[in-house]
Formats: sequence, C-alpha cells, structure tokens
Amino acid sequence: MVKQQNICILHNLLNNNLPEPLSSMFEKHIPSNTRHVQHFKTPFAATNYRSFALSNTAPRWWNKIVCQIFPKMEDVPRNKMRLKRHVRKFLVEKYNPNQQ
Repeated sequence: MVKQQNICILHNLLNNNLPEPLSSMFEKHIPSNTRHVQHFKTPFAATNYRSFALSNTAPRWWNKIVCQIFPKMEDVPRNKMRLKRHVRKFLVEKYNPNQQ
C-alpha cells in the first residue's frame, strides 16, 4: 500500500494536482539512450534518513514499478484508478508465491 501511495503522489504530479511545495521535490528524468528506463530522477541519499524520505522513495518506486509496466511516459494512464489497477496487478503477480 505504501508503494502504491508513493506512485499516486507522482501520478498527481503528472496531472498537475500537487501543491507547489510538493511538486518542487520531484524532477522528471530527461531520457537518454540507455537500457535503464526512468521517468523521474532519484536524488542521491548520503544518509539512511534521506533514503527513506518521500523525495527519494516515490521516484524510486515509480521507476521500479511503473517503468516496467509502461516504459514510455506517454503510455502511463492519466486516470488514477486505472494506474492503481495496473500497479496492484503487477505487485500481486510479482509477490504471488503460488506462481511457478
């Protein structure tokens, strides 16, 4: 649930529904010719405290989960419920121990 809420915060950023103090914490990644897909920059965290901050965890989970589902930023659904459904399905499939 925490991962999904972090993703929803960045989804609100994409839809311009975040207040300015929160939206200034995140920065979109400028695509380059690499195999590693990222939509948001993850800031460097020199301390453990910083690594668990919202400004670090939200982009990290977005890049790990949403970028695997939707490699292109344009393909990310603008509807929050649709995105949550995709994320929930991805997480259940990933962590389901019954799948072989």
